[in-house]
Amino acid sequence: MINGYLSNVAADSGKPTNVFSVATQYTDASGNHIRYNLSENAPIVDATAPAAGGCTPDSGPIYADNSSYTGCIDDAQLQSEVTTVLASHGLASDQTHMYVVLLPKGIESCFTNVNGAGGGNCTVNPTTSGFCGYHSATTGTSAIYANIPFPIYSSPTPFGCGPQNEGGPGLQSPNGDSDADVVTSILSHEMNEAITDPFGNAWYDSSGNENGDDCNSIYGGGFGGTPGAYYNQTINGAHYFTQEEFSNAAYVPNVSGCVQNAQDPIAAHYTAVGGSGSYLGNPVGVSTTWPVGAGRTTPAGRSTTPPPPGRGLCTAPSWAPTETSAARVGC
Repeated sequence: MINGYLSNVAADSGKPTNVFSVATQYTDASGNHIRYNLSENAPIVDATAPAAGGCTPDSGPIYADNSSYTGCIDDAQLQSEVTTVLASHGLASDQTHMYVVLLPKGIESCFTNVNGAGGGNCTVNPTTSGFCGYHSATTGTSAIYANIPFPIYSSPTPFGCGPQNEGGPGLQSPNGDSDADVVTSILSHEMNEAITDPFGNAWYDSSGNENGDDCNSIYGGGFGGTPGAYYNQTINGAHYFTQEEFSNAAYVPNVSGCVQNAQDPIAAHYTAVGGSGSYLGNPVGVSTTWPVGAGRTTPAGRSTTPPPPGRGLCTAPSWAPTETSAARVGC
């Protein structure tokens, strides 16, 4: 299903009808707009063991079936593997290519070799809420990649990555595959952020949130389908349930800036954590410094300090009564 999703996103390139179209409003310092013009290459199955080192997996049940982590990979190992695979296949490392790494079930992911129990920043574990995914670029070669761990939802921990954990309308599976349906939203989040902020120095707001962070947990309204199988995206005829993306152009202060597509006006249709719907950043101005090296422009309200590398989608406790997007800065 994930391959089909990427194919459908590519097939609808140039259309203003899904969340990827929202990114076209953003420009580089020369005023050149991002283009929604995607293509999908054949997936690569990498069965080789990661480089030596890494983290020790956290113990305890994690997934809905009460299974646990059996291995752990840190970001240095992940970058090493991405670099090796790209070199062995003759693939480009530039700003027009992005590589999505989908980890198998049972593999924990941490930024460093310190796991959750040790205070590290990792995927969902019994100790901390952690992250659901992130995007970054490899050191040295600057290959843009996204780390997409196996999705965690309906977890025996108090944390998770599905809409039932983040103040949303509950777990939705319009394709009858909960794993793939949950991961689709995470993938959409990270791809959109990598497009608008590939190296952590382009579009982000004064709180450090990227465009996906600003709409994390916000799914909109007007859903198609039936409860448990709702969808809010129709892409090349297929249905998906993903978070909305932030529109700097459509932003209404203290209301929302989250839309389902480039044609979507801001309206009282959104669902936010805690029901507040308030956006706490200050995304004034449309200009960005994407791509890197183009020269910085800093509209009023924009931070001049780049956010930390490895930006990602955070999780939230299942109760999350008052959490807002600003609470997730730094993930």
